[in-house]
Amino acid sequence: MLQIEGVATCGVAIISYFLLPDYPTNTRWLSEDEKNLIIRRLQEQNLSAAEEEDIGHWESLKSAYRDWRTYVFILMYTLATGSMTITYL
Repeated sequence: MLQIEGVATCGVAIISYFLLPDYPTNTRWLSEDEKNLIIRRLQEQNLSAAEEEDIGHWESLKSAYRDWRTYVFILMYTLATGSMTITYL
């Protein structure tokens, strides 16, 4: 029997590649006010919104390890995954 379970996921991934923005500055479907709001919020969180800043993979990895949000995400993901493995007899 032919299994096509992942076709919808692949389709969504291809569509998302073209719809999801890289940077707020080059997103066509945001108004100027929305772009400015996003850029201001990113600057307040000490995150970059400029597409000119081209850092390498190692610098990105180091930046992720230095950010506290990474560890909160790991903790929340572990707790969510762990809670789904609990079964009641």
